[in-house]
Amino acid sequence: MKKVLTSVLLAVTIAGCKSTPSKPIVLYTEPAVSEKTATFVGEDSEAVIFGKGHEKIHICKVNGESIPLIDVDRKILVEAGQHTLNVCYREGGNSAEASFVANVAAGAQYKVKLGEHSWTKVNFSIAEQQTNSNLVELVTVPKIAGNITILVFQ
Repeated sequence: MKKVLTSVLLAVTIAGCKSTPSKPIVLYTEPAVSEKTATFVGEDSEAVIFGKGHEKIHICKVNGESIPLIDVDRKILVEAGQHTLNVCYREGGNSAEASFVANVAAGAQYKVKLGEHSWTKVNFSIAEQQTNSNLVELVTVPKIAGNITILVFQ
């Protein structure tokens, strides 16, 4: 056994390890506040004991550039015009993401709203807060379950 481990270690040391190449993450740079920008805020639901809750939904990408989640109530600035936006949902080990193209209006204040959802799907919409008109009508996307350990006793 010792010879096998030594051989494997030697082979890895000489040949090296290769991993799947990945695309670097590009972070979104927000524009300065102006008459030509709009704001987006997310939503964070309350935690519920022995139930679902403490779900976060927010804009997580603008034109493919990632926005780190610091606080869902933080206003994300986006220049007016047509953009590809991604909405991300997080709840414990579960997540969901949807991408869409939207025409963002200057001066608008948008809110990502969490709709009805189940253990396997999540619904959301994006509404302009002053007029309550929808930028994105209700969308349903599947949830992706995280690495959750399930113990089975027999």
